[in-house]
Order: sequence, then structure tokens, then C-alpha cells
Amino acid sequence: SMLQSREEMVSKAAEPVYTALEQMEKRVTAFPMTTGFGFDGFHVVDYKGILSAEVVLSPGFFLSDTPGVDPFGTLEEARITAEAKLVDRAVNAQANAIIGVSFHYNMFSGNIMGVIVSGTAVVREKDGQEKN
Repeated sequence: SMLQSREEMVSKAAEPVYTALEQMEKRVTAFPMTTGFGFDGFHVVDYKGILSAEVVLSPGFFLSDTPGVDPFGTLEEARITAEAKLVDRAVNAQANAIIGVSFHYNMFSGNIMGVIVSGTAVVREKDGQEKN
């Protein structure tokens, strides 16, 4: 029939966003990041600076009337998006890892929520793999 249910329309509309999110998640997962200050079996050979990335969620995000959409899903999407931005910035800085990663969730006036992720971009090498 010509009429689509609201759920079908919502899930169709969400498909491209979801694939973009999945791609971001893959990029984030593939890039070495830690809340610690090193990786077992690796040593830092260069520090490329402290980086941060932020994602701001608009006022309506807590008040979504779409069934099945909860703020926590949206928060996770925002975190992944911020992490992906951080990875892009690290790659642009010629880093191959990020150490000291931390997350901050800020509530601003007018119900605006911000997710900030920061860390130190570094170049790491496997132990015992010295450059000539």
C-alpha cells in the first residue's frame, strides 16, 4: 500500500544515520585510545599535543516523542561522534594513538547538553622496534 506506518518511516529515515554512526564507531574502535598513559608493549616516541572534540545536543533531545528513542541512546551517539572527531584530529596531527582520554558531560542553560572528549595525541612504536 501507499501508506507507510510511522515506524517504517522512522526506521527508514534512521538507516543512513545509523550506517554513518556505525562507520564512526568502527573508526573509533580501530584507533588505539586509552584512559591510561601508555599501552602494553609500546612506547611513546612523540607527543602531538592535547586535543579535544565536542558535540552539543539541542534542547529538544530529552523530549523526543519518537517511540524507542531514549536520551541514553542519543548520549551514546554523541559520545561516539565526539570520539570520531577526536580520532580525525589525531590523524591530522600525524598521531597513531591517543592517551589520557577523558569524557565530560556538561549541562548548559536552556537544556543544552555537551559531550566533550579530550586526550593527548601521541606517536607510539612497538617495543624493540627502534628507528635507524
